[in-house]
Amino acid sequence: AVVSTQSTGPTDSRSTADDWAASSWNKKALKEQMAGSGEGALQDFLVYAKENPWVWVAIVAAIIFPFGLYLTCFRGNGEVDEVGEVKKTDKPTPDDEDMPGLEGDEDEEAEAEADEEEVKEVEEEEEEEEEE
Repeated sequence: AVVSTQSTGPTDSRSTADDWAASSWNKKALKEQMAGSGEGALQDFLVYAKENPWVWVAIVAAIIFPFGLYLTCFRGNGEVDEVGEVKKTDKPTPDDEDMPGLEGDEDEEAEAEADEEEVKEVEEEEEEEEEE
């Protein structure tokens, strides 16, 4: 049965009247449920979603799509490029000890030995002072 949207007067068809009444009653009942609940927007939304199941499909798509996009674009492959990481973060690296004949190696070794001797002398002096 086709329901006419132009209601100019009473209808002679019982089925048309029943269809029109059911349609308008569903709309009126939904409006009354949403307006009269007084429980807040969440309850109103749940009532609306109960009447319109496609809303749940839209919500699920709105949540899953960005999450899937994030996983597709931004997840790492688990491999870390150590050389690239060192260059990116300026992380200190150990000097190459096994490279012979570098300029200044002798000076550094001599300085390190001198520093160790100074530390030993200072420690000995402190021990002597404690004994006195």
